[in-house]
Amino acid sequence: MGFELLPALVAGIVGGAVMSLMMAGMRRAGLTPMDISLIEGTMLTGRRELAVVLGLLMHLVVFSGLVIGSTYAGLFTWWNVDDSDGWWVGGLIGVPHALIGGLALALLPAIHPRMGAGSGGRDGLRVAPPGIFGRNYGAATVSGFFVVHVVYGAVFGAFYGWFMGGG
Repeated sequence: MGFELLPALVAGIVGGAVMSLMMAGMRRAGLTPMDISLIEGTMLTGRRELAVVLGLLMHLVVFSGLVIGSTYAGLFTWWNVDDSDGWWVGGLIGVPHALIGGLALALLPAIHPRMGAGSGGRDGLRVAPPGIFGRNYGAATVSGFFVVHVVYGAVFGAFYGWFMGGG
């Protein structure tokens, strides 16, 4: 399978949308308070409603689509993954993806303007630090974090393989 940016971007956005819907379902079920859109959006603004919209766009387009989608597509190309194998290879890549992402969550208070001690700015909006793998948001967050990343990889791989196989 070769590398193509547009299919990688679209497959990444679809995978990110499925991931976001799963996390929203976990929030609605009371399993986690983690809202990645709010976490990412509050890096840009202290207005909650705007932060959720900006964060969702940032999560879907920039991270899930461009950055992570391109990375997965690059790995698929490097490993010469067959179009029909994309879903399970993507699912496997989701494990280290979750490990790296989970470790990055622990570093957020160091760079996030509305997270950590003394943060909040003039607007007073503050976001609770998720901790490593989101553990500050509860045990279901940790397991859910791994599951949604594996699902992202499988969805990405299925869609990217479909696009690359001629649709």
